[in-house]
Amino acid sequence: MKKIFILFFVSFVGFSSLYAFSPNDTIEIVRSSYYYRGSKLTGTDLNSLLVNTSSDIDAQLHKAKVDAVFMSIFSYTGGFCVGYSLGYWLTSGHFNWQLMAVGVGSIGVAIPFAVGSNRRVRKAVELYNQGITTRGYTGQTIDFQLGITPGSVGLIMRF
Repeated sequence: MKKIFILFFVSFVGFSSLYAFSPNDTIEIVRSSYYYRGSKLTGTDLNSLLVNTSSDIDAQLHKAKVDAVFMSIFSYTGGFCVGYSLGYWLTSGHFNWQLMAVGVGSIGVAIPFAVGSNRRVRKAVELYNQGITTRGYTGQTIDFQLGITPGSVGLIMRF
């Protein structure tokens, strides 16, 4: 019985300074990928995690979606124009410079929309991470005392 008590006391004192285990609820940004609790998030997973958490985050996500729509319109149009002019050149031998210029210009217009959309999603993730309260070890001191409890002698833990 004495060995069990000593083992219990030593393990309590030894592990009292460790952090309490809690899963990491923050969203980590690694280059252009987002990770939550160690698993990589897809766009729909990220959206379902962030939507309806706060009005600021919803506003950022809405602006990011609008930018993504414009980026898609301009990039698909530009890709079609460039591809069509190259295909026309390969089949007929004549190159359509005007259509190629429209395609390259459209792709050039799509780039700022893509950058803006990514920036707004990152801002939404940062707002989400700022809103999370830290769980676990908060830096409080934990005091162990061997003393008299209301019913008997025991170990008193104060924090």
